This record gives sequence, C-alpha cells and structure tokens, in this order.
Amino acid sequence: MKSILQADVYVSSRLPLAVKRLGESSCFSPISCTLIHGDSEAVLVDTPISISQTEDLVAWIKATAPGKDLRYIYITHGHGDQWFGASILRKHWPNLRVLATPGTIEHMEEQLKPEIFEGTWLTLFPGDQIPKHPEVAEAMSSSVFNIEGHEFRAIEVGLTDTYNTTVLYVPSIRIVVAEMQYTAMCTSSLEKQILLKNGCNGCMRWIRLRHWIRIQLLLGISVQEQLMDFLTCTKRNEIE
Repeated sequence: MKSILQADVYVSSRLPLAVKRLGESSCFSPISCTLIHGDSEAVLVDTPISISQTEDLVAWIKATAPGKDLRYIYITHGHGDQWFGASILRKHWPNLRVLATPGTIEHMEEQLKPEIFEGTWLTLFPGDQIPKHPEVAEAMSSSVFNIEGHEFRAIEVGLTDTYNTTVLYVPSIRIVVAEMQYTAMCTSSLEKQILLKNGCNGCMRWIRLRHWIRIQLLLGISVQEQLMDFLTCTKRNEIE
C-alpha cells in the first residue's frame, strides 16, 4: 500500500539588494519552496538563493518532516534564485539528487557565466551571501522519478517569465508545483493581476496552456473552468 503524500510550502525572508531601485533601497522578492513528503522520503521543489535563507529552509524541513530522507531536489527553471542553495542542502542530505530537465540545465549553466553570476548575482548580493560555486543539477534521463511508489512528472511549459520553464506534476495528490500553483482553488487575486499585466497576448498563452493541461489531465475540471472563465472575460474586455 502506498504512503500518503503531504505538501508543505516554505516562504523565505526577503534579502536586501546592494543596489538601489529607482534611487531607493529595495529587497529581493520572497522565494517559495515546496516540500512533498511521504512516510520516510521527501522531494523539495526549488531552493532559496542565499546561504542564510537555505539554512533556515533546512531547519524548516527538519521540523516539518522530522527524520525523513530528502531524496530529490527538483529545479523548475534555471534562474539562480531557484537553485543556488542546493549545495547547502547537500551538506545535510549528502545522498540527495538534484534533478532538472536538459533545458533547465542549459539555463543554469548560463547563469554561471561571469557576466551573469558576477555581473548580476554577486553585484546584488556581495560578500558571502550566496554560494560561490553553486551546484548544477543532473539531467533527467526520463521525465519521471518516484518516491515511495508515487510518480513525480516533469512537464515542459516553455516560455513563461523565462525560457525552458517546467512544472512538476504529482498525480497521486493532484498538485502542480510551479511559480503559480493551482490545487483545489480558483485563481487568486494576485495571479489575476499578473495575468492582467501580460495583456491580451499573455492571456491567450494561458488559454493555450490551459487546453494543453486539460489534455494532459493535470488539474481538476472545476479549477480549469474558473481559470478559463477569467482569462476569456479578460480577453473580451481588452478587445472591447
């Protein structure tokens, strides 16, 4: 008999930026990481960016899933704020595997080029705030991995806020882990604002994605219908 999976979400603190935005001090956005765990094993989706944030995440994981083995970290896309903390987690779970799709790994490697890693990340977070040698994930040989008999499926969704973006689908608990998560809820007001900012073209991309998701049977029909209704109304209002 399979174990029952549970999903919990960690939200990091905000890191102050070393550069000003529009002449004012600012902070990096909070980072969310999803922990999905069964009786004895766990999967983490994405990591924070800084050493201190990741150490706080480690403490949270040990309190949330005490004694459980972190088997995998799955990276949804290549931006450094999704994976720079992986090497810190490995210190606590030496045998874990950090997984990503080949497209995500291509993006991760680009993030380590001097003009990006030093020119952007170390400029925003100087000193010893982030790991100097972040660990790049291993390429998945297949789109599926498992813990305790449960399937975790990586799904390519292409261009969102960056290229080669993916989501992680867990059929047994009907959850899709992404930058915006839809479980058994309708679209939140924040997500509506994000979609509205994308304008008509952005809404059409989401409509196409929604149809693809339905074909793949990723989400419950009621959630899809609520999302579709909102996007369709938004498109109609913009055209009018």
